[in-house]
Amino acid sequence: MTTTLVLLAALAAQVQMPDGCTNPDGMCVDAKDRLVIAAPNNDRRQPGAIFRLDSPDGKPYKWFDVPVNPASGFAAPMGICFGPDGELYVCDCQKDSNGRLLRITFRDDRVATCEAVAVGLDNANGVKYLNGRLYLTQAFLYGVKRADGAATSGLYMFNATD
Repeated sequence: MTTTLVLLAALAAQVQMPDGCTNPDGMCVDAKDRLVIAAPNNDRRQPGAIFRLDSPDGKPYKWFDVPVNPASGFAAPMGICFGPDGELYVCDCQKDSNGRLLRITFRDDRVATCEAVAVGLDNANGVKYLNGRLYLTQAFLYGVKRADGAATSGLYMFNATD
């Protein structure tokens, strides 16, 4: 097993993220087979943004900045996925119940609309669309305490039309 991992690592090509991406996070593939990458840029020197890689031998570039959260003054996009109509769902990972799930629509590959479809989230970091439903993970729920002291996380499911 270790030999296989070493071989795979040796064969892997490195993709250099451009300036403006201090830490890539969630990824998905759009309907045109382009790799889409979320960058929360946790150091806050760069805005949270969505990057795109249009071909395997191309270079990633910034597609758009994620609109800032009015409560915190920044956006931290992590988990991302596309819905059936090409809309992009973005987890804006925030503490203090300031997190959001955003739905972004496009016209000619440019952002047309951005709306918050869920708010009041703690550390929302994963989202998937499946059969008309959205599944959202929260890595840590601050307000939920367990008797054994372990961290509490959550998985939520709701209709995409809710």
